[in-house]
Amino acid sequence: MPSALALSDKIIGKAGHFVGVQNFIALLQWPVFVQTVLNSFIFTFYALLLKVGLGMALALLMQHIVRGKNFFRGAMLLPFIVPTP
Repeated sequence: MPSALALSDKIIGKAGHFVGVQNFIALLQWPVFVQTVLNSFIFTFYALLLKVGLGMALALLMQHIVRGKNFFRGAMLLPFIVPTP
């Protein structure tokens, strides 16, 4: 039966002992971890806001373009069509 490393105090080369959720409690009390999680949420919020806003603006712009609409649609889809190495 595999042991849950997150629930033990295992060190390489030594036997680990069950400590329960003590590792997670210590992690939540570590200021660097809490700041990292907060930064991740802030970055995700603003990145999502920017992507949705820019995507909506481009969609509305494409709706109003009469000449060359198919060309611009194709140009926007080109990165999805071309395979990456």
